[in-house]
Amino acid sequence: MAQMTVPQTTAAEVLEELAALDDPKVRAVNARHGDDHGVNLSQLRALAKRLRTQHALAQELWRSGETPARLVAILICKPKEFAAADKGFTAVKHQREVGTGYFDSVTTAIEANASTGALKGSTEDEQFFEKAA
Repeated sequence: MAQMTVPQTTAAEVLEELAALDDPKVRAVNARHGDDHGVNLSQLRALAKRLRTQHALAQELWRSGETPARLVAILICKPKEFAAADKGFTAVKHQREVGTGYFDSVTTAIEANASTGALKGSTEDEQFFEKAA
């Protein structure tokens, strides 16, 4: 069975796509129902389906404060990770325990010029490691 890969998409790219999906007609209909966005829910679901489950991306989208982004975030998050974190478990943030950076270090130790490093430029790099000033 072929393994499916999750497309690597940034929050900025998702926000840009959601802005492009904004439709004034849908916004008017949603406004009548008390909603403050103009993206068709079927389009939101299709976007979430394409993104698949990406908890870190979901958190970034939620922090944007934009309703369509938050709706997508709800669809792509891992709810159990929120509950586990509330109980003090830190392993739900596996990147902080042993993430890509660890495996990159092992690979580099084995082969100094390894070209398979996954951390550099990844969302994990941005989320968990402070950038040098």
